Amino acid sequence: MSKYNYHQTRFLRSEPNITDKNINLGIEIAFLGYSNSGKSSALNFLTNQKKLSRTSKVPGCTKLVNFFEVFKGFYLLDFPGYGYVKYSYLINLNFKNVVFRYLNTSTILQGIVVFMDIRHPMKKIDQEVIKLAFINKIQVLILLTKSDKIAFSLQQKVLNQIKHIIFQDYNNTVTVELFSIFNRDSVKKLSNMLDLWSEN
Repeated sequence: MSKYNYHQTRFLRSEPNITDKNINLGIEIAFLGYSNSGKSSALNFLTNQKKLSRTSKVPGCTKLVNFFEVFKGFYLLDFPGYGYVKYSYLINLNFKNVVFRYLNTSTILQGIVVFMDIRHPMKKIDQEVIKLAFINKIQVLILLTKSDKIAFSLQQKVLNQIKHIIFQDYNNTVTVELFSIFNRDSVKKLSNMLDLWSEN
């Protein structure tokens, strides 16, 4: 059972640039991932609030960094999905620059959750984010989302493949888990890791 009640999480505000934020005390955990990777659905699942993080059938609808408060001093940041081709190269590049600048400069970031569609994992930008987090000694949890959409045997195959890649490059500093909003164990894995990071 989670130490904290994530169901009480509330929306604070949205910002176009993470460097403009006023919060500089406490801890932050960032939610990152390719557009349509299931970030918003996972946040709603974690908090048991269907509309806390707006979801859409159109990937890439989130263009701002959304701040959510679990409790005073503990914040979740939902970043725009990166790499969606509908938007121009310059817009996608700006999203990437915002994310990378944040990973390089934040002093209160405790960890990042990287969401990957299990059917299309470890895209180039995913790898870049994980590498940058590792360089900056930021803890990483990879969630292979939408695992319910493929057979169990294939889930395990992909999970083991990603773990092998991660172990080769980062030893045991990055955690990889299966994730589905239709599996209650998934939210336990996520909340337990958030608990651990918040205590550190």
